[in-house]
Amino acid sequence: MADSDDFRIISRDLEDDRRVIVVVKTGGDGPEVSDDEIIDKMLERSRDQQLHAVDDE
Repeated sequence: MADSDDFRIISRDLEDDRRVIVVVKTGGDGPEVSDDEIIDKMLERSRDQQLHAVDDE
């Protein structure tokens, strides 16, 4: 098991010539999650925040 201070970087190229980069803290007692699941969740949150920003205007 990794120390609580270990991190790793994951990334994915998007279709529109952008790249998503996420720093992930490793270790802990949580469930194992794939890199794809992490990035998908981050993209979903980003889209939700953008929608809320538009709704607030």
